[in-house]
Amino acid sequence: MFIPKRSTGGCLTCKRRKKKCDEMKPYCRRCIQGDFQCLGYEPQADGCIRGSLYETEVVRQHPLTLINEDAIATSNSTLDHLIACSGVADEPQQPPESYSLIQKFVLGPSAPPRSFAIDSVLIDEATSFIMSQFVAFSQELLFKPPPSHIEQGLLWRIEYSEFTRWSMYLSARVLKDISNGINGQKYVGSIFRLYQQMLESPRSTEPVESMDGRLGGLHDLAYIGSIVSGMAVGYSLFQRCTPTFLQLAGFSPELWSNNSTISISKAVQSRYEIIKFVVHDTIIAVVLGMPPQLHYNTTLERDEEQPKRALELVYGISPEILCALGKVNAWRASRLMEESQSRGDRGDIEHTLGGWSPFVEHTDEPVKDIARLAVQEAWRQAVLIYFYMVCLHTHVCIFFFDVSPSFRV
Repeated sequence: MFIPKRSTGGCLTCKRRKKKCDEMKPYCRRCIQGDFQCLGYEPQADGCIRGSLYETEVVRQHPLTLINEDAIATSNSTLDHLIACSGVADEPQQPPESYSLIQKFVLGPSAPPRSFAIDSVLIDEATSFIMSQFVAFSQELLFKPPPSHIEQGLLWRIEYSEFTRWSMYLSARVLKDISNGINGQKYVGSIFRLYQQMLESPRSTEPVESMDGRLGGLHDLAYIGSIVSGMAVGYSLFQRCTPTFLQLAGFSPELWSNNSTISISKAVQSRYEIIKFVVHDTIIAVVLGMPPQLHYNTTLERDEEQPKRALELVYGISPEILCALGKVNAWRASRLMEESQSRGDRGDIEHTLGGWSPFVEHTDEPVKDIARLAVQEAWRQAVLIYFYMVCLHTHVCIFFFDVSPSFRV
């Protein structure tokens, strides 16, 4: 195996860590794979690095500084100044170029950024760009069309919080480039720095709306982080969303059960960002084979008066199936911790999965109606497979399940 020699041309992070650098531009791959923030190749006398990527902060010797707005105006107010990334990978001795308007809040140890305020013209341009990209993406990705125009929901989320505005803008840039076949690695620095700024913003008297927007922004960045840098990075970013989620959940006492756990049934009827965290935590635990971040109350509480539109619109999964998935996760986690497992829970899961059937809609688009029906049934079958693999200790299995009555001819 080839081992790169330590050289004087390595990145600053490898030099300070006294490690061999592969000298990849604009970011050292050794730093990315080792969860360290690559500071590039140009000397930066005013900063110091410590810890891993998720504990790293670049400490400057001067307080919070905003980018000069005159410099923006002289550049025709182009949105490229928001996320300015280098398109040349082989320029010698070039520092990372992903210093955007978002990133040019220079962090000081006692002066985290208090806002993302910039020129209103740029905000309008950013909003237009987000809308143009997300409307197209939403038409492809949503499980079913929302009852109202998707533009209304997008505008609400853009204007709801500065955190979500800029996380959505960065997400739109990343997704657009990737869909056009452009490598998204150039956005790594932007993702990590914006993520760090969201974590470092003041929270002592933060209102619930701001905290909700913060969690939404962190979710967005964790998602595009996984796209750009892989699942391990995305999962690490998602893990760091958990304290913000718990703080936000503290404002909603109805979410909590008597045993101090979050009720999945109640969570899926709550704020969108609450739903998003619970669903992602539950599904990620299945995908990665790891315990979820939180221990949930998986008791199914039917409340027909409360809408469950967001859960079904975005993910195409019913609360019943999500609760069953949460129960299987809890079984698996308890087995890993060598705790006792209740056979009653296993019977409840079998009863839920065996008795549930997807909801059949009849619209003017019958082909899409059948496709949605198939997705809902696929969720049930997937949870059945997962259930038998976990609860019956089956590692290799091929089952021919009894198909839901809705699918019988």
